[in-house]
Amino acid sequence: MKANSLPNQVQLKSLLNYSPVEGNFYWKEPGPGRKTGVPAGRLDKSTGYVRIKINQKEYYANRLAWVYTTGEDPGDLQVDHYNGDRSNNAWHNLQLLTNQQNSIKKHTLRGGSSQYRGVSWNKDRRKWQVKIQTNGKTNYLGQYDSEKEAAVVACLYAKMVYHKEHSTYVMP
Repeated sequence: MKANSLPNQVQLKSLLNYSPVEGNFYWKEPGPGRKTGVPAGRLDKSTGYVRIKINQKEYYANRLAWVYTTGEDPGDLQVDHYNGDRSNNAWHNLQLLTNQQNSIKKHTLRGGSSQYRGVSWNKDRRKWQVKIQTNGKTNYLGQYDSEKEAAVVACLYAKMVYHKEHSTYVMP
């Protein structure tokens, strides 16, 4: 689905209430096919995103949450979900990323044996290892006895060296 130009903050706030803790939108007024008190929109099972129809156009709820909360249209930036759950539009779970930053994040989420980004189990050495890849270069940051210790190293390295304020690594 191509991104439509988003309604502005005033328009959104006149139609919807947003719960930043839950990440759900609620219609302020009932209308055709909509009820008050019931989360607005529908979950698109093929993509995992919640979509909300406003004036015959569908919008991604994560992008609407960004406009609703900040008053700013994210434009070409992507409104990404920290935890990877596209249906979780809670404010603390949303961040703006460039296409490149989001591509890096997707790569680090694939196939790992750890719950933490950049951390995987080394069977031969029986230790947790940290590898962070950006721009085609793998940065090996060592092996650790505990998964959490490895995750702290990955998070600090990513935040300080590579991704800075756009880091998608989460401190355990």
